[in-house]
Formats: sequence, C-alpha cells, structure tokens
Amino acid sequence: MATAYYISKDEALITVRIDEQIDLRALLVVTNNLLSDADYDPALALLLDLRGMQLDLTAAKKDSFNEFNEFIIAQFGSGRQASSAVVIDPDLEANLCAAIYKLCCAIKATELFDDYDLALKWLFKRELGLAQAGKVKQA
Repeated sequence: MATAYYISKDEALITVRIDEQIDLRALLVVTNNLLSDADYDPALALLLDLRGMQLDLTAAKKDSFNEFNEFIIAQFGSGRQASSAVVIDPDLEANLCAAIYKLCCAIKATELFDDYDLALKWLFKRELGLAQAGKVKQA
C-alpha cells in the first residue's frame, strides 16, 4: 500500500497511510479525495501515518509549501471535529519534522508522534474520554 485512506464508521476512525515518495501536489490530491469521499465525516478520529513518506520538494517553491499549509489549515483542519494523530518516522529530516509539527500545532486537537502504538492509544483514549464526557453532560 503506497498511499491510501480507509474510513471505518464502525471504528469511528479514518486512517491515512502515505508510504512512498510523494510531492505536495499529490498530497493535495489525496486530501481532496478524502474530503470529497461520501463517507468522510469530520467527526471521526483521524490517524495519519507518515512513517514511510518521503516528501519530494524538488519541484516545490516556497509559495507552494505556504499554499499547501494554508489549504490544510483552512480546508481540512478548520472542519475537523475529532482528534487527529500524525505519526512520523523518528529519523525524518529535522526541517520537515519541524514543518509537520508546526502544521499539527495549527490544527486543533492534533498531536504529532514518532510511535504508531502511542498515537493510536492517545487517539482512542482521547476520543473515548470526550465521548464519555459528552454523555455525562447530557445526563
């Protein structure tokens, strides 16, 4: 599986895995496909697995990176209603790691991890806690 997403309403989870060399244009295509999928629900938790991603910035200009960030924050991040966990390779190049971290900080309820299991644990614990808190408030 190179780049794919899976939406599971039963598990209340969207998983996205990018495990290939990819450029910003292709990342936008993946994001647009997810957002336009009839099953996409911003209230589902999101697990974004970037451990195998090799971001190709050779064709990118600084403006395209800024445009990508603005799109992710405005079109994707602003509509999210559930938590998101982003998992990266701990050996990821420092500048790219910093850029992903800044992007995560700009999107509410989003955390960056270098351990897949911890990300999944955080995501489910957080979402379960929020769901239980909502039930308590309604009671």
